[in-house]
Amino acid sequence: NSRRATLEHIAVIGFDSLTATQPAIKLGSSCTECLLFDIYSTFGSSVIDIASSDNLIEEVYASHAYGGAIVSNSGGGSWFIRVKLDQDWPTSTPPTGLASSVPAWAATTAYSLNQVVTVGSYILQCNQAGTSGGSAPTVAKYFTNITDGTARWQLALPSTYYGMLISGAGSQNTLTMMDFTGVGVDAISISAAVFSVKVHQSTFGQYLSSGIATTGAGSALLISDNEFIGGIYTSTGSGINIGSTWLGHALIKGNFMAGNFWGTSQYGVV
Repeated sequence: NSRRATLEHIAVIGFDSLTATQPAIKLGSSCTECLLFDIYSTFGSSVIDIASSDNLIEEVYASHAYGGAIVSNSGGGSWFIRVKLDQDWPTSTPPTGLASSVPAWAATTAYSLNQVVTVGSYILQCNQAGTSGGSAPTVAKYFTNITDGTARWQLALPSTYYGMLISGAGSQNTLTMMDFTGVGVDAISISAAVFSVKVHQSTFGQYLSSGIATTGAGSALLISDNEFIGGIYTSTGSGINIGSTWLGHALIKGNFMAGNFWGTSQYGVV
């Protein structure tokens, strides 16, 4: 937690438990101008927690957090280059047929491969078709089979979960050549009154609701030359969802959008 600290060429494995309370990697408030380079990291409450500013995060792979986001970014702004926040579904196949939410688990119900359900505050995916038991299964950590009658599940993600949560008021973040293909409600959630977020030449796909979603009152949003290859919800959600609380400017140009953007209430940009 000091200025210009560096972490390079290493694997960092956080606490692999549903009860994880600490991130695998934390850039504290005094860790300004710090560098994360060539890192593989997974697990923890978040995989990377950033509370400082002017950091460079490059060539990093991060996935499978137990809290609300793979990267929790509450600092004053950082640069992200070639960062992969790509958390695959347990069966490697996204679920289909979801209108606007993940259904709750039900007793003595036939489930097919790849279906998803909520149990408590988690989403499970069926990795063996069968009929559920009489009571809800106990959620277990990632990559652990959960037996439920003749069906079987694995943990996919917490029910509120983002690739990156940007919550630093007044922050300036730049994201370039990112990979957000994988599990998440929204790939990027901007919840604060940020000064600016710039996203370039990145890939988004297999998220449940939106590729990029804002719920804060920010000033400037620049989204250019990205690829949005579709979300999972067929009647809600969007590639880019600029919420009604956004008070600033947004420049969206040169993006490619394909996939599930044709539903009655789903859009490429909204």
